Amino acid sequence: MTHIESGTRTYYYASIALFMAGFVSFATIYATQPMLPIFSSEFGVPAQTASLTVSVTTGMLALVLLVAAPMADRFGRKNIMVWSMFLTAFMGLLTAFSPTFSAMLILRTLLGITVAGVPAIAMTYIVEEFDPRGLGRIMGLYIAGSSIGGMSGRLMSGVLTDIWSWQTALGVLGVLSLALSICFAFFLPASSNYVPKKLSVKEALAKYGAVLRSGRLVA
Repeated sequence: MTHIESGTRTYYYASIALFMAGFVSFATIYATQPMLPIFSSEFGVPAQTASLTVSVTTGMLALVLLVAAPMADRFGRKNIMVWSMFLTAFMGLLTAFSPTFSAMLILRTLLGITVAGVPAIAMTYIVEEFDPRGLGRIMGLYIAGSSIGGMSGRLMSGVLTDIWSWQTALGVLGVLSLALSICFAFFLPASSNYVPKKLSVKEALAKYGAVLRSGRLVA
């Protein structure tokens, strides 16, 4: 079993890739948050309805996380994450062209499905592929990318909306996400310690049951 060791070129590129993954995922999730008053005014919906552009995404993300992990066991860690990144960028870009509020909610719901592939699998990939002595640093870098992405997504979309429009803001963020997704696909090494498994609903449910029976995890 070989691991990615600190100080190597592979480690450097993999670190950047995982930072990008966290950044794109959470920047896209929270991009619409500063735009809620504009959606409310432009589409003629109440403020609480406008906030659904964020909550439908995070709600769907929470559900699909349970499915993404077993799929990664079958189809590969990197494969699922790469597809997740590209589809997330594509959905984010399509949102910029939403003709109605209903269309936007549908796209943001689909985005919640596609974005789940990264947060569901990234930590598993890190534990499997990186030298245990450097796990803390690489996990911290991925989490930093997620935090900075969530903050930057809000700031970028807010500033660009003030300068131009919400469509332009989401379009720019979508193009940026697509560019970072391409870099991610090239920079992240393929899994070398991953063993494909059959996709079994029964086995997946058994694992979730074991988690729910753990007193510490439930607490």
